[in-house]
Amino acid sequence: MQLSIALPGVARGDLNVSLREDLLTVHGSRRSPQPESAASLHDRPVPERYELQFHLHPDLDSHAINAQLEHGVLTLVLSLIHISEPTRRS
Repeated sequence: MQLSIALPGVARGDLNVSLREDLLTVHGSRRSPQPESAASLHDRPVPERYELQFHLHPDLDSHAINAQLEHGVLTLVLSLIHISEPTRRS
């Protein structure tokens, strides 16, 4: 499963991804607000702080989460838990 989160202006050092039990939390902040004169693609202001929380499904492997921040987008890749099926004997 892949989850992409837009975090414009958030640097790697200002981002924290944590997992406690099944609760995945993403904290991020921008160091300097966008200048008043900067052109915006949206009518809404860009937030200076972010906090997002997600409850992970039990079938997701909480020990195998890959996170990458690139061009203001945080991408989290989560894998399913692989449960081996019992071998059948004849």
